[in-house]
Amino acid sequence: MSRMKLIVGFSGTVVLLFATLTGCTFACTAIGHLYSVEVHITGEFATLEACADGDCVSSADATSANSLMFTVRPDGDGSWTVGSFTSTPDRLTLRALDDAGALLAEDGYDLEWTRTGGSERCGGPMSTTPVDFAV
Repeated sequence: MSRMKLIVGFSGTVVLLFATLTGCTFACTAIGHLYSVEVHITGEFATLEACADGDCVSSADATSANSLMFTVRPDGDGSWTVGSFTSTPDRLTLRALDDAGALLAEDGYDLEWTRTGGSERCGGPMSTTPVDFAV
């Protein structure tokens, strides 16, 4: 191999490496977001269950496997937050149960999400309008 071919080959490798290191490629900085739905609840109940995308989580069992990626928590004054770390579900189903586990109320909500940060390419935080749930 001639010395000229070796220099040209090495120069091409340096240019490719420089382009990679200086931002000619694209990387997203954030890798996860909590997508949450604010829920306003009227009425008395013991347990709140929330289901979306085939997964359900209960306020009575914060240690379930689903609670790692899907959460339901009280915020006070009848407000709750249902959150997902993995998706923006199209539909949310809520169930209120009494102390014995009997169903008191159930309702489903269609959700429309709006991007509130980030980008289409990398994703980012999104929000949806709050829902009202009567028990």
